Amino acid sequence: MISSCISIKNLNNQKCFILFVTFLIVGIVLSGCNNAEVAENEKKDTSVVETKESEEKVDTVEKEGTIDKEKVQATETEAAIEPDIDTSIFEYVTDVELTDAIDINQHLTVKLNISEEAQPGMAVQNILKQTFDFIQQDDLEEAKTITIIVSQNDKKITQYTVQKDKFFPNDNDPMSGLILDASEVEFMSDEVKAFGKDTGSW
Repeated sequence: MISSCISIKNLNNQKCFILFVTFLIVGIVLSGCNNAEVAENEKKDTSVVETKESEEKVDTVEKEGTIDKEKVQATETEAAIEPDIDTSIFEYVTDVELTDAIDINQHLTVKLNISEEAQPGMAVQNILKQTFDFIQQDDLEEAKTITIIVSQNDKKITQYTVQKDKFFPNDNDPMSGLILDASEVEFMSDEVKAFGKDTGSW
């Protein structure tokens, strides 16, 4: 009877020991899982903070970009307010290019191209007449000198600079003559010179 009790007691101790070991293992495993969860949660918290910081940086950049866009729009508006120089007066030209230095040195350069078919002398005479009206527009009031360069097939045929303080418009003299009187002729091709001589225009 005693031996059977001892064997039962041993058996209970063994069960208790097995249960204890099992609980110990389960506890260690759960503890390890819990640590892994904590580490994972810390990583998530860090990534959330980093994401928020990234979003804040993006917002800052977007706001700065908005400021730059506003500056560009303001500059474009200012450019739109600047006076437009009317070149539609030059009717028989194929291309007009302006170099506006009126604010810097009170000078404007106008490059005009005429078509291949145009007769150079006649074209220059028309441009001289059109220059008469061109230099009197309000947007050129501050300009003291205006250089007109006339080209045909990318070859310069005439260049003259009008001194506005020497320009005195009147209804009695030909417009082209009044422009030439107020101008310094820097270049004129032989064909244009010949046309002026034949017609008595210059």
